[in-house]
Amino acid sequence: MLASLRRLGLVGPGERPRLEELVGGVSSDIWRVDLATRSICVKRALEKLKVEADWRVPVDRNAHEVAWMRAADACVPGCVPPILGHDPEAGLFAMAFLEPARHPVWKEELHAGRADPDFAAEVGRRLGEIHAGTAGDPGIARDFANDALFHAIRLEPYLEAAARAHPDLAPALRAIERETAATKRALVHGDVSPKNILVGPSGPIFLDADGAPALPGLLPEACAKLPRAGRLGARRDAGAPRHTPASRAVSREGRRQVPGRVSDRSGQGPGAQGGPEMVARSAAEPVGDTRRLGEGARGMSPAGIQTVRGRRVWDSRGRPTVEAEVRLADGSSGRAIAPGGASTGQGEALDRRDGGTAFGGYDVTGAVAAVNGEIAARLAGLDPEDQVAIDRALIELDGTPDKSRLGANALVAVSMAVAHAAAAAAGRPLWEHLSDGAMDPHLPLPEIQIFGGGAHAGRRVDVQDFMVVATGAADYAQALDWTAEVYRAAGRLMAEAGRLQGVADEGGFWPAFDGNEQALEMLLRAIEGAGLTPGEQVGISLDVAASEFGRDGVYRLARDGRTLGSDGLSELLQGWLERYPIVSIEDPLAEDDDAALARFTQAVGDSVQVIGDDYLVTDAERVRAAAKLGACNAVLIKPNQVGTLTEARAALEAAREAGWGAVVSARSGESEDVTIVHLAVGWGVPQLKVGSFARSERMAKWNEGLRIADALGPGGGRLPPRRFLPIHGT
Repeated sequence: MLASLRRLGLVGPGERPRLEELVGGVSSDIWRVDLATRSICVKRALEKLKVEADWRVPVDRNAHEVAWMRAADACVPGCVPPILGHDPEAGLFAMAFLEPARHPVWKEELHAGRADPDFAAEVGRRLGEIHAGTAGDPGIARDFANDALFHAIRLEPYLEAAARAHPDLAPALRAIERETAATKRALVHGDVSPKNILVGPSGPIFLDADGAPALPGLLPEACAKLPRAGRLGARRDAGAPRHTPASRAVSREGRRQVPGRVSDRSGQGPGAQGGPEMVARSAAEPVGDTRRLGEGARGMSPAGIQTVRGRRVWDSRGRPTVEAEVRLADGSSGRAIAPGGASTGQGEALDRRDGGTAFGGYDVTGAVAAVNGEIAARLAGLDPEDQVAIDRALIELDGTPDKSRLGANALVAVSMAVAHAAAAAAGRPLWEHLSDGAMDPHLPLPEIQIFGGGAHAGRRVDVQDFMVVATGAADYAQALDWTAEVYRAAGRLMAEAGRLQGVADEGGFWPAFDGNEQALEMLLRAIEGAGLTPGEQVGISLDVAASEFGRDGVYRLARDGRTLGSDGLSELLQGWLERYPIVSIEDPLAEDDDAALARFTQAVGDSVQVIGDDYLVTDAERVRAAAKLGACNAVLIKPNQVGTLTEARAALEAAREAGWGAVVSARSGESEDVTIVHLAVGWGVPQLKVGSFARSERMAKWNEGLRIADALGPGGGRLPPRRFLPIHGT
C-alpha cells in the first residue's frame, strides 16, 4: 500500500506515515494514513470477499467506484469525499480523510435517536440529481459498462446463490436476475444505506459506491418522481447553485472533465458494448443550463475556453501590471491580476516589461499583447477543467526556461484566470474547486508584517519584514483580532518614540530605527502593549531576505555598520532566536550560500521554521535539491515566481514529500486580486502571508479569508492542527 501511495505522489520517498486500519466492509480494507501535513483515507479492494463462501472478484473493480464518485461530484459538487489518487493495478484509491467528529455515520446517528427528516430528504434529493444528471446518457452507459463485475459482486452472491440453494424458486430468481442485468437507465449508488452515508457540515456525503445498474422496479418509480428540467432550471435561476449533468464526467483515464449536455431526446440511446439499451425516461430531460452552444476551435466542449482577454491595470505601487479575463462558451468567466515583486530571486520567472522611459520602464503593453494574441489563440477551445494541460500549453508556447518571451506576468494572470473561470462554470468558489470538493477545510494561519524594511521600506533596516504570527489564536478571526491590536500598539509606540516615517510597500510601518535588533525590541513591546504574551500567544516571524545585502558569503548590515561572513550572520541570527520568541525565519542566508543555509537549518531547524523564498523561487526541483542538502524546512509559494498554478502546486507537493511546511505568499506589488487566499485554503496550505494589516490590497485578502470562514459555517475559521504550525520552542 505504501509503495502504491508513493507511486501516486501522496507519500514522500523517506516519509513513514502512521497507518491505522479502520472498519471496512466485506469487499475492502480501509486505512487511515497520517502524513506529515494531512490525513488521508485509503480503500483497497480485496480479491476474496470476507464471507464464508469462496467468492472472488477482480480488484480493479474499484475503478468504477472512483468513476462513480467523480461522476456524482460533477452532478452534486461535494457529495462525495475528494479523490486524491487511484492505482487500478493495486485495486487501491485514496481520498480525503473526513474527521468522524464532524462527519458522523448516519446509521450511528439514527441508532442514537437523532433522526432528522430534512437530512433524509436531502439524501433523496442528491441521489435524485445524480440519477437525473445521468439518465439516458450514452457516455455514462459506455463508461460504466461493468456487466461482468456487476454479475460477480451483486448477482452471483445473491440471486445465483439463492437459485442454486432453492431449485423450486430458481426460475423466478433467474428472471429477476435477467431483468436486473438489463436495467440500465441511470447511474445509481450500488449500496445506498445509512451505514454508507456521512452527515457532513454541508449535507450528506456518499461512500462505498459500486456504480451499478438499478434493481428492477425501483428506478422507474424513482425516475417518475424526479423533477423535470423546467423546475430545476427555474430553481437555479432563483439563486440555487447550478448542478450540471455528469455526461462525460469521467474519461478513460478517470480524469474529471467538464460536464457535457444530457441528450434531450426521450427515445433510446446506444447500448453499452452491445448490451441492453439505456432507456431515457423523464429523467433524461436536460438538467440545468441547456443552451445550445456553437462549435468552437478544436472541438470546443460546452464549457470550453471561448475568449482570453488581457488588459493593463495598476498595482499597489502605481506600476502597470497584467489582468487576464477568460470567458467560457457557457458564459462563465474568471479574471486575475499578476502581482509583482521588489525582492526577487535570481531563479524567478521573468515579467515582460516594455523598458524605455514610460512609467520607469515598467509598462506591460507587450505582455498584454501576448495575452490578446498568441495566448488567446492557443487556448481557444481548450478544456478549462484541465489546468495541467492549460499550463503546459502556456509553458510550451512561451518556450523559454524563465518565461521571458511572453512574460511570467502574462502567463500567471492567464493561468489563475482559467482556474477562476473553471470554478465559476462548476458553480463553486475557487478554493473548493481547487480542492476538488474537499471537505473539512481549514483557514491558514496569518503571517502579518508590522515593520517593513529592506527593499520594502527604503532599506531603513536591513531585515525586510518583521512580522507576527498569532500561534495561540483559537481561529482565523481571532488571529486577525490579535494582530490588529499589535499593529495599533506598534504604531502608537513608534509615534511616541519618534520612529515613525510612514507606511512601507506592504502596509507595515516605515521605521526609523538605528539598528536591526531595535526593531525586534519594539515589536516585542508592541505585542506586550496589545495585552498579549510573546511566544505563547503571538510569535515573531522574520524575512531576512539576505540576498538583498549579501553575496559570495559576505553580508553588509548597513544599519548596524557591520560586515559579516556566513558563519557570523548565522551566529547573529541564532542569538536573536535565543533572545526573542521567533518562530519562523525566511531566507536567513543568501540564495548562493547553500552550505551555510544547510548548516543554519541543521542548527535551528528542530525548533524554528526556516523558509526558502529567493533561494527556492517556488521551483519543485530546487525544493527537492534543498531537501536533499538539508537546507530549509519550509517553502514560500508564490505563483508568479514560477509562472503557472500547476508549477506552483508542484513545488508545494515537493515540499510535502520532504515533510516540509509551506506558506502561500503575496508580493510587494499587489492588487485587489484574492486568488492566493483561495490557493491557501483549497490546497490545504497551513500559513498565509500577504503583507501587513493596512492598505486595501492587503485587507482584501484577509477579508476574503473571513468570507470563506463564514461560508464554511460554524467552526469554519478553524486553523490547521498545531503540529503544522510554527510554535515557539517546538
